[in-house]
Amino acid sequence: MRHLPDVVRTLAGLFAPAPAPSRGRLRQNFAFGPPTPLNVPITAERGFAAHTLPLDALKALAAAHDAKLNDVVLALCSGALRRYLAHHGGIPKKPLTAAMPISLREPGNTEYTTQATMPLVNLHTHVADPVRRLHAIRDAAGAVKAMVQRAKGVVPMDFPSIGVPWVLHGLAELYGRSHVTAVMPPLANVVISNVPGPPLPLYAAGARMSSYWPLSIVEHGLGLNITVMSYAGAMGFGFTTARAAVPDAHQLAHALAEAFDELFVATCRPPAVKRRAAATRPSRSRP
Repeated sequence: MRHLPDVVRTLAGLFAPAPAPSRGRLRQNFAFGPPTPLNVPITAERGFAAHTLPLDALKALAAAHDAKLNDVVLALCSGALRRYLAHHGGIPKKPLTAAMPISLREPGNTEYTTQATMPLVNLHTHVADPVRRLHAIRDAAGAVKAMVQRAKGVVPMDFPSIGVPWVLHGLAELYGRSHVTAVMPPLANVVISNVPGPPLPLYAAGARMSSYWPLSIVEHGLGLNITVMSYAGAMGFGFTTARAAVPDAHQLAHALAEAFDELFVATCRPPAVKRRAAATRPSRSRP
């Protein structure tokens, strides 16, 4: 109740008239995703695959398209999903939607609280051209991030966490048993999370950790989670899957490598950037 006036002012600002291009970019993110093989009730079986891409090549792609590194990550995931779905039920005419965690923590803030939110972003999987798809994702993600910054005051930071795990477990179980995922369109088709990691190599008993591949969780209706973490000049993509949704996770890792090559070839870069990116080709995917 104490913060209600601030909430009202923030919401009023969010829905105030805005330029037509801005409204269009923001509105495209507020839509149900199309039904896909990824969005089904799941079982207990899991799958995992990983792929590593050179960080400097991804940054070069971002610079060439006046985009953020996260925009390139989203575009590559979108391209990988297009390739995967082309062989598993077909690419939907309606674009897929991703749930994208965004940190709200200010620099230097070390409070032991949850300061993040998870808005939706349009992946534009219906766009075949990789460059046009990247630009569309860049604009959509930029509109979402601007909205999140304006709505910071609405996001609660101090919800008590006691009892939350068993409550969420019970809700997820009920959700799976009711088979709601089989009849309702998914709010999001996939979760894509990009987490900054250590820029320097890590060691254990003198042995250098060669790769950093993050694992995450899946749930009913969201059978794929793509978590990305940077580490010592590389970006590790971790594909955590429910086998009921994705029988072979390694197909997604191979599709990501192909999506990188596609965007790499389609991008017109200055010679210096082209040489630097060509010198760091993606590694083979590993189980």
